[in-house]
Amino acid sequence: MLVQNAAYRQKEKGLVAPDQTRGEAWALRQLVDAAKICPDSHPEKQYFDSKVKSNLDYYCSFVDGPDATPLGTYTVGASDAYVRGRSPEERRKWLTLAPWQ
Repeated sequence: MLVQNAAYRQKEKGLVAPDQTRGEAWALRQLVDAAKICPDSHPEKQYFDSKVKSNLDYYCSFVDGPDATPLGTYTVGASDAYVRGRSPEERRKWLTLAPWQ
């Protein structure tokens, strides 16, 4: 969340997207870890919890939305460059994603 332009993060939502799929997963894991280990009475607990919730809401809305793939996989990130600006039908047809992601 610190290295990206605030507009990419949707400002106060603190999204970790867009990045490579594994990069997003690592960043989200760090947010979850911070939210988990922060004491309940600490003022930053609510901050980390809200960032985790915003990110989970983002990913859930993506896989259930109009750009969802038939398997409900997440396809934004490095692979998005191949299909950016195409119709949803073309996105489903031409989207590529490395199998290890």
